[in-house]
Parts: sequence; structure tokens; C-alpha cells
Amino acid sequence: MTTDQWYDLPQGEREFWIADWELDRAACAQCGGDPETCGDSTQSWFPQRSICFPTMERAAAHARYQALHEELPFHDGTFANWAEERSALFPYRFDEGVNVWVAPVDMTPGDKFLTDAYAPPSAEQQ
Repeated sequence: MTTDQWYDLPQGEREFWIADWELDRAACAQCGGDPETCGDSTQSWFPQRSICFPTMERAAAHARYQALHEELPFHDGTFANWAEERSALFPYRFDEGVNVWVAPVDMTPGDKFLTDAYAPPSAEQQ
């Protein structure tokens, strides 16, 4: 947008875009939240995750396409059955389609995904 185009906008629209820009500048550079909340060491944060199955499928297809050979655990889509190598039965790496995030309230208290009980068994245990 040129300067002339900017000044041709109605006053209300210019004020909207200025306010939007100021909000962006006032946000935490790392998470986009309120910097006062981000800097509050007394605020509790609870790790969360959300799963996107389309992203999971895309990541698995991309990895198969490139034939990557990582030594990371792979699962069958249930997060309960694991294998050391990607295969048709175990196409998903543990982090494909998973997003870890935080919230000021534990929105999923039953999801203990950061505990050993929910980690895949070791090769010796299988």
C-alpha cells in the first residue's frame, strides 16, 4: 500500500489498522500473549496437546516419500502400539500431528502424555 492509498482510506479504517498494528507490537514475541502474563512467574501453565490427523497423514506421507531413516519410535495411530521403524502398520512418528501448547488452566487433566506411563515401551519390553 502506498502512502497515498493509506491516506485515501476512511479515518475509521486507518484507526482500525493502527490499533491492529499496536496490538501486534504489544504481544509477546515468543507466544503472542500478553507480556505481563508471560512475565508473571507466579502464573501456572499446564502443557497441553492437540492432534491434527490431516497433518499426521501429511507428515507420514512426506517421511515415506523421502524414505527417512530416523531411529525414533513410530506408532500405529493409537499412541498405544509402537515400533522402532516406520512401516505400513506403524506409519506415524510420535510427534507427527501433535502440537504441544500451554494454557493457564489444565484443560485435559486426564491426558498424562508427559509421564513415563504414557511413553512407548522400550525395545526390551516389547
